[in-house]
Amino acid sequence: MEPHETQSSQSGPFDSDTAWDFLSQLIDEFCTQWEAAPPAPKFAPFAERLGQINDAAFRRIGLIELVKVEFEFRSRDSFQWRELAFYLDHWPELGSASEPPGELVNEARRLGPGSGSGSGKAALLMDLEPDATHTLSLHQVRQAHQLEPGNSIDDFDLLSRLGRGAFATVFLARQISMQRLVALKVSADQGHEGPTLAKLNHPNIVRVFDQRVLTEKSLRLMYMEYVAGGSLADVIKKSKEQNRRLNSELFVNVLDEKLSDAGNAPPVESQNRSWLALAEWPKVVAKIGAQIADAIAYTHSEGVLHRDIKPANVLLDEHGYPKLVDFNISYGNKVTGATAASSFGGSLSYMSPEQLEAFNPTHGRTAEEVDGACDVYALGVALYELLTGEYPFEKVEECEPVEMINRMVDQRNQGLSKQKQSELSTEDHLLGMTIRGALAPDAQSRPGIDSMQKQLQCAADDQVSRYLAPPGRSWRGAICRFPWPFILAIVFGVALVATLYVIAYNAEESVSPEDQNLFLANRQIINRTIYPIGFVLLIGLFWKTYRLLRSEDQQLSAQQLGAAIESNLSFGHTVALLFMGLWTVCGFLFPVLMSIRGAELPSRAWIDFPLSHFLAGFICGAFVFFGLTFLSIVAWHPRLMMAAMKRGKHIETQASVGRIQTRLYWYRVIAIGAPLVAIATLVNFRTTNTVAVSYLSILTIVGLAAISIAISRINKAVKILERC
Repeated sequence: MEPHETQSSQSGPFDSDTAWDFLSQLIDEFCTQWEAAPPAPKFAPFAERLGQINDAAFRRIGLIELVKVEFEFRSRDSFQWRELAFYLDHWPELGSASEPPGELVNEARRLGPGSGSGSGKAALLMDLEPDATHTLSLHQVRQAHQLEPGNSIDDFDLLSRLGRGAFATVFLARQISMQRLVALKVSADQGHEGPTLAKLNHPNIVRVFDQRVLTEKSLRLMYMEYVAGGSLADVIKKSKEQNRRLNSELFVNVLDEKLSDAGNAPPVESQNRSWLALAEWPKVVAKIGAQIADAIAYTHSEGVLHRDIKPANVLLDEHGYPKLVDFNISYGNKVTGATAASSFGGSLSYMSPEQLEAFNPTHGRTAEEVDGACDVYALGVALYELLTGEYPFEKVEECEPVEMINRMVDQRNQGLSKQKQSELSTEDHLLGMTIRGALAPDAQSRPGIDSMQKQLQCAADDQVSRYLAPPGRSWRGAICRFPWPFILAIVFGVALVATLYVIAYNAEESVSPEDQNLFLANRQIINRTIYPIGFVLLIGLFWKTYRLLRSEDQQLSAQQLGAAIESNLSFGHTVALLFMGLWTVCGFLFPVLMSIRGAELPSRAWIDFPLSHFLAGFICGAFVFFGLTFLSIVAWHPRLMMAAMKRGKHIETQASVGRIQTRLYWYRVIAIGAPLVAIATLVNFRTTNTVAVSYLSILTIVGLAAISIAISRINKAVKILERC
């Protein structure tokens, strides 16, 4: 009896399980005949037997799988190759020549004459559903799917099925030799996931213990740590089933439910779980995102792209920490035998536009052109879905794979709608901005994964996010919109008070009554010269900061952004040095200019003028430093950091912040020490000038009180910045 005569036809309503069993057996028989060849088995009889399935879509799937088997065996040297057009002509159900099945176009490119490991778009992943894609033909993975709980294989007892995808089936298994529970991934002996994961060691990546290859069955067994808390996809699914908005309570409930299903109890003490139960949902999403981004950044540093970031591939441990899993289609440039094309794929719904284009067999982009920006984009999609419970783009209706991909690319190139962008900002401004940046259509406009990790880390910290993006209108916004009135009030306010005091002091102590008019005239000359010079220099010192504050949409490089932020953080110190320098110059100019113009100065005037101006310059410089540094770090720096983040940049400021802390100490010494030196000088050498002593003492007390307030606010901001 021929093999096909043993098969029973399907009758009654379509049963997908029965159809899959039938198709699996048919593929097995076809493979067996090819393995016994030559001669090559005839394709037509097997195609005809698909008529026993009373579902057109499923029959087409069967035809595609049979052609894949043909392509694979005919690609070998002993068999003659057949072009795809042959099958399209004889079996129209496959599709037309103008719209052939994408899977077969790819397989023909991959296996046909002239193909190579680096040519074409090898192993493109396509299926009828956007969320479910596969790399291997059905006959290559069928054995992995035939195992059931209760079976044993090699050193493992299969306890329950944790999940099943197109690549493999994952079981909760007991490793007999080690007497431990593991997650066992059973797949066809294809790909480079084992070598990829074996080299990764990160707290937010599922740890792989080892793998075994069963050569006689062409199966690969990869066993890894068992993560019992479910996945982010389970949290999203539960919110939809219960028609509930995603929140921290739901997250913890799903975590406990999954732990209970696995026979585990929640940990008695867990700092992270306690935080999760009380935190606002956007903060939870940001923290989870930061941990995933850190794991992705680590894999990128190791030369590995994940290329399939999605909620289902982020597992949760008993404490609620995320762990990235499923590197089946990752590409590691340090893994022997791995190429970008050899394992290219992913889940369509989470792909970036450039990854979809490389995935499209009719597009010119190749897998090698897709870089780490695709993981950034996929993480952005996953975080949007986790934050809102909704997918960021409209679902594409079922259609031909190539057309479906083109529609999805068009959606992504249009970007998020204004309504969805507004909703993101309403949820959390900083987190929303980060997600919007990750979903930029242009890969070059997205943040790097390191920058994205820093942004998410900032968004997860309530104090940091409030510092960077204060809610509603605030006084800090006014200082950013109109910085000059505040700068001039501090600089020229301090200068004016000091000028009046020094002039009054020198007029009484250093100039004779006959030379008072000449002194006042010289004062006008010097002030009208020094003040404009100081003002011009002040504009130059603040220009980089001012330009960025006023032109947030301006395209600046990371180097330019870094220079502007560094200039802002050192603005108070630079202006203080300018103050000290100009006042010291004035102290020497006064006696020289008066002597040139014929004034008879006492010998002590040559000391009084420089010394009084020098001390005044140091006192004013210290007060100006604290005032401008307060504005820089409390008001302007958050705005500049947000401007950098909008451009996908994260500027490291730890060194600058460290210098500010050092300067705070020394300027505090100057602010206290310089007035004390001045008062001590007056008391010891000018005992009759009690008015000057009283005036200077009162100003010092008021100034030190203001400085203490500024120092308190600056230190608070510095502590926040240390966590950025």
